Amino acid sequence: MSHRRMISDELYSDEVIAELDIFGRYLWIGLIVEMADDQGRFWYNPNLIKSKVFPVDTDSDMVKKIEEVMKYLEDNKKIILYEVNQRKLCQIVSWWKYQTGLWAMSSKYPAPDGWVDRIRYQTIDDDGKRSIYTENWNMKGGFSQPKSKVTKNRSSHKNNCQAEDPLPDSVSITQDNDNVKEKDMGKKGDLVDGLIYYSMKATPDSLVSWCPENLRDIMKTVIANIREPSKKEQKEWIRVANELYENNVNANDIVNAVRYMRDNNLVYHSIHSIVKVALNESIKRLKSTNDIKWEY
Repeated sequence: MSHRRMISDELYSDEVIAELDIFGRYLWIGLIVEMADDQGRFWYNPNLIKSKVFPVDTDSDMVKKIEEVMKYLEDNKKIILYEVNQRKLCQIVSWWKYQTGLWAMSSKYPAPDGWVDRIRYQTIDDDGKRSIYTENWNMKGGFSQPKSKVTKNRSSHKNNCQAEDPLPDSVSITQDNDNVKEKDMGKKGDLVDGLIYYSMKATPDSLVSWCPENLRDIMKTVIANIREPSKKEQKEWIRVANELYENNVNANDIVNAVRYMRDNNLVYHSIHSIVKVALNESIKRLKSTNDIKWEY
């Protein structure tokens, strides 16, 4: 996800924004630059917004101020607040009026009803062939527009079109006082910085019935954050998952790997794409926890 955003000079003459104080105007810019993904969406959590937009401020009333500004922006149709699976999300309404970049990744959050995403990014399939995946790129995007067809250029690879899946109905997101926390594996629908990893209970076993029992935690995490493999890919994905498992990679390492690749605009379209980064995450975790078992 890129954080290079367009801030129009219309901001300074916008009647709605002009009614805000300096704090509110700074917050509005922060939502665009720091909080929103490439589709103008983000998880609405006042504590998280405070930590991202005002990381060094210590005002005890800041969270309350953020809630008041967000309510004002919602009342004046600058944003849409909505819930999916008991999780509150935010969509910036005028996103595609001002964001005119050449690339836009898909969002990990489901869009509000009637909203059209614009998606365009580069991929490399397992054979090393480059392609450009686009969806609705020839449209304005936003509300109340019919969706156009998905297109992929310069590649016939069938499974490189989805880097992220929407939050499925079978997962319930849990929160603790609106703070993002890493939780122990084995709990349903756990959250790590907005990325979901699947425990054994969070995904139906039928999704990974083709996978050995000891690899299911890893495979469910990969499916949740990347995509599900085709039948032809399943055997190869099991082989790679087994390599990761034997090298002490766990589900949380995969989540951190995907997060790193997203933050650095790296393409991940299959389990092969994350191997090196996941191994690095595993090494960092083991070093930090002194969990390495030495054999003599």
